[in-house]
Amino acid sequence: MKIKKNQIITIIEIAILFISIVISGIINKPLFFICGIIVIFMETTIGSAIESRKIFRRINDCFATKDYEDVIEFLKNKVDKNYFIYTNDICLTYLVLFYMYNDEALKAKEIMVNNSKLNNAKELFYSRYIIAIAENNKKDADIYFDKVINLKNKQFNVQKETIVKIKKMIESNVCDNEVLENTKIPLLKNICRKINGEDITIESLDVNKVIFEKTEIIKSKGIFKLFKIILNILTCLTLYIGMFIIAVSITKYEIITSFEGLYRALQMIWIMFLLLPISLGNVAYGIFLKTKNYCYKSNVIIGIVFSILLFMIGSMSFLSSGQFKEDKDYLYNLEASIKVDFPDEFVIITDDWTRGTQSSSDNTLLKYESIVKFNDNVSLSFDTKWTDELSSKDMLPTLFVLQTVDYEKYLIYCFDTAEYNPQSINKDYDYVAIAYDVENNNLLIYEFYLK
Repeated sequence: MKIKKNQIITIIEIAILFISIVISGIINKPLFFICGIIVIFMETTIGSAIESRKIFRRINDCFATKDYEDVIEFLKNKVDKNYFIYTNDICLTYLVLFYMYNDEALKAKEIMVNNSKLNNAKELFYSRYIIAIAENNKKDADIYFDKVINLKNKQFNVQKETIVKIKKMIESNVCDNEVLENTKIPLLKNICRKINGEDITIESLDVNKVIFEKTEIIKSKGIFKLFKIILNILTCLTLYIGMFIIAVSITKYEIITSFEGLYRALQMIWIMFLLLPISLGNVAYGIFLKTKNYCYKSNVIIGIVFSILLFMIGSMSFLSSGQFKEDKDYLYNLEASIKVDFPDEFVIITDDWTRGTQSSSDNTLLKYESIVKFNDNVSLSFDTKWTDELSSKDMLPTLFVLQTVDYEKYLIYCFDTAEYNPQSINKDYDYVAIAYDVENNNLLIYEFYLK
C-alpha cells in the first residue's frame, strides 16, 4: 500500500509528540514537550499555507478557463486526502461555489448540510440565498439576504448589489434582465427565466437520500479512518506510556524505601498532563468526525475516559504537596538534639506523618520518616552511642525493623529523658530510631511515639 503525503505528516507529528513527551519525562523538564508542540504548530501552519497557495492558484486558473469539471475533481480529491483542517474548509467552500457554477446546486447544498463548519462561511451566504429562493423558503432567504447586506469586505460588493436586484425581482415578479445576463449561476438563471414566463422546472434540492449515500461511502476512507485508529490506540496507551516514562526516570535515584519511591513517582506524575493533548485531541477529532456524519463515538468516549484518568492521576502531584519534604534542617536539628555528628553533604527526604490521622497494628505512631543519602566521598563516624544490633525490637515500629534487617548500625534516642538505646519504651515520651546502611551510605530515620 502506498503511503500518502498527508499520512506521512500525521506519522511524523505523532512521532514528534511522543518523543517530546518521553524526553520531557526522562529529564523531568516540560521544555522539550513545549518545543515539540511548537514544532508541530509551525509545521502545521507552514504546511497549511503552502497547500492553500497551491489550491488558490488552481482556483484562479479555473476562473480564467471556466473548466469547472476539472477544478471540481481537483477539490474533491483534496477533500478526501487533505490533512489540514483550515485547507479542508477552503476546499469545501470553493467546491460549493463551483458546483453552483456547474449547475449542480443539489451537490452544493449537500456539502453545506453535511459540513456545519461552513455555516459561517461568508463566501457561501449568496449561494445559500439563491438556494432558499429556489426552494421558496422565505425565512432562510431573508436571513441570508441580511447576512450578505451586512458583509463588510469590498469583495462582496457585487453580491450585495445583485442580491438587492434579486429581491426586488422576486417581490415584483418581474425578471431583471441584467441579473439574468450577468449571473454565472445556472440556478439563478432558471429562477429569472421562470419569472419571465418560460416553462422552466427547477430541480428538487432534497438532499436526504444523497447524504445517506455519502455517509456510507466516505466513513471508511483514507486519512480519516487512519487517524481515527491511531488516536484511539494512542489514547488507550497514554497511561502505560506515562507510567513507563516515570519508571525509567526514577531509576537514576537508586530507590531504597517504598516511601522514597512514592515521593519520586509523585514528583514525576505531572507527566500525565503532557499526555492530555492526545486524549483531548481524540475527543476533538471525534467531534470533527460527527460534523462529517462519520462514526465518532469510540473517539469521544475513549478520549473523555482517559482524559479524566490522566487529569486525576496528574493532580496527585498537587494533592500530595506538603506530605514530603527535602528539608536539610530536619537532620541539622536532629543532629543537635541527639548530639551526633553527620556529614554535611547529603540528600534527605522526609515523610510528614503528623498530617491527618493514622492507624497502627503495633501500637506505635509515626511523626516523621526520613531517608538520608550521603555523598560517596563522605562517611559516617561512630561512637559508643551506636550499637551493632537492635534491642527491644518489639517496642519499635514494625516497618522500621523489617526495613533495616540488613543495616549495620543502630541508634535509639528518647527526646524526653535524653537516654540512648533505652531498654523499654514509655508511651508518654517521643523517640527516634536511626539505622545506618554501610553499603549504600544512607540513614533510615523513624521519629515515633506509643499510642
